[in-house]
Amino acid sequence: TSIYINELNQYLKDSAFYSNYNSIVNLIIELQNIAKHTYDVAEVKNVIIVREDKSLYMTLLYENDIVTSLDDKTCNQINNFIEVLKDSNFLDKKNIYLNEFIDFCHLVEDENRFLLLLKNFEVYINKSISTYNFYLRNFSYYKLKLEIDSKAIDFNQKLQAVINDSQTKLIAIPTAFVLVLSTIKNKKIDSPKNIVATGGLFIFSTLLQLFVNNQKSAIKFIEENIDHYKSTFKNQARTEV
Repeated sequence: TSIYINELNQYLKDSAFYSNYNSIVNLIIELQNIAKHTYDVAEVKNVIIVREDKSLYMTLLYENDIVTSLDDKTCNQINNFIEVLKDSNFLDKKNIYLNEFIDFCHLVEDENRFLLLLKNFEVYINKSISTYNFYLRNFSYYKLKLEIDSKAIDFNQKLQAVINDSQTKLIAIPTAFVLVLSTIKNKKIDSPKNIVATGGLFIFSTLLQLFVNNQKSAIKFIEENIDHYKSTFKNQARTEV
């Protein structure tokens, strides 16, 4: 049922108070979701958030004044932060924001941490954005391009090695045939020498077939490596890559 506030001349869900309150409640829910432990003390939620070598105890206590004092910009920042915590596609970003979150909230006593966060949320979020941007500069487009280029060179070298090996081995084909043909005696076809030469030619052909199969396997292996490397970018948005 919709609640109408006569003093404000509007419905509750359309009021700034409701929007602010909703953002704070959603933030509390998400902090509970990522917390290692949660418990209630006198109907007040408490969480313990653990990240790498850091941990944070926080009492999720706030006052009515803080709800009414939040502006639209801060609410949007809180909502964006909630989306970062929910997003499992960018774990590095989530971890950076959480590490900054723990460092920032450690500045005051346990019971005042959530209140401090709400009052200074813009300061916290700007620190997180700066840290994440610094992180991205070390993993920029140019580093990604350099990695792809080096992989392309690596695959190229492997293919070139297969080609060079094939060229070396294939030189033996005309040489073997010339040697066999030069030793065959036309006058006496069934001579032991002709039989041995023909048998040697069959053995050579068998070895040649094994070599061709090995080269095909090598090329297939390189192709699988290329497909596997390309698949690492398959499920990522092109703009992000």
